[in-house]
Parts: sequence; structure tokens; C-alpha cells
Amino acid sequence: MKIYLVRHGQTLFNQQKKVQGWCDSPLTQEGIKQAIAVSKTLQSIPFEYAYSSTSERAMDTLHYILKDRDVRYAYVKGLKELNFGSLEGEKEADVFTDIHVYEKGFEMYGGETMVTSNQRFMACLETIAKSHTDNVLVVAHGGVIMGALNYLDEARFMKHMEKVGDVDNCSVTILEYTDHFEIKNLADTSYRDRGLLLL
Repeated sequence: MKIYLVRHGQTLFNQQKKVQGWCDSPLTQEGIKQAIAVSKTLQSIPFEYAYSSTSERAMDTLHYILKDRDVRYAYVKGLKELNFGSLEGEKEADVFTDIHVYEKGFEMYGGETMVTSNQRFMACLETIAKSHTDNVLVVAHGGVIMGALNYLDEARFMKHMEKVGDVDNCSVTILEYTDHFEIKNLADTSYRDRGLLLL
């Protein structure tokens, strides 16, 4: 089976470069356009089921993608973003001064470590994968998606980060699952230029 893992569309906090985490902000008009573009791109993919995190930005993105499609869906807490605790709502530039901030984690601020959030997210993805035999759509968040990609294929992920610098809003990652996950497509946004993914 394959999981089509999509980061939510651009939000107000993304636009303002603020830390979001478990707090929330609405999709911008650009974020809505991104979600609609993903919807058109994935129109021909038959989904057995769809999931999103319980954050409004992810749920809204899910509904834009599934507009006019008869696909059952569920909201799952395990797909939520990394919890940054009391740092949520702060400027990214003030929080992410260096990469070691992630390594230390955010427990001292009432949040999570990368290890904790990655274990939560990967366990949730595996539960979803084992529950289905066909294509599944999952809408989640940049931090946990980056953690998953780094865990699954660090070398490939770091090469992507060196080139792009982020897992963009409404990028599409395709994970194939047998008895383990394999990355078939990593944070792809090529559909914005070509109207299709490298499936």
C-alpha cells in the first residue's frame, strides 16, 4: 500500500514566520490555492481512506483535497505537529537559532523532543499502513514529516534539505509500505509547474 503524505497548506503563522506546533492558525488564500492544486493533482489516485491531524489547518487542507470525492476520513491526534510548548506563537528566528535546538527538544518549555514526536508519528503511520491495502491520504505537518523522512532515509532527506531547505506547504511525499516504509517520492512540489507528480 502507499501513503500519500501531504503537508498542510500555507497558514497565517507560516506567512508571519511564527512557530505553530499544537497551536493553530487559518489557511491563507495561498494555502487554499495550494490545497486545491494538490486536489487536482491527486484526482486520479483512488484513496481507500484519508486521515489528517486534529489541527484545523490540516483538517481544512484534507477537505479541500477531497472536495467532491466520496472518500471516508478520520482525524487522528497522533498525526499532530511537534509540540513546542510555550514557544508556540513566537517568531521562528527567535526560537530556531541553530539546529541543536531541535536535538535538545522542547520538554523544558512544556513540549516534546524530536524523539518523542517521531515515535508518536511513526507509530501512527504504521498503524494506518497496517489497516489498509490500497492508497491512503494523510495530511500532517512539516516538523513531523521532516522527522519521519530523516528517520527513514537520512542521507536522502539531508540532500533534499541542502537543495530546498524545507518540506514545503502542500508538498507530497509518497511512502510505500510492505513490512517497512520506503520513500518513493520525497516532498514533491513538481505538480505546481507540471500539473503532475513523478509517481
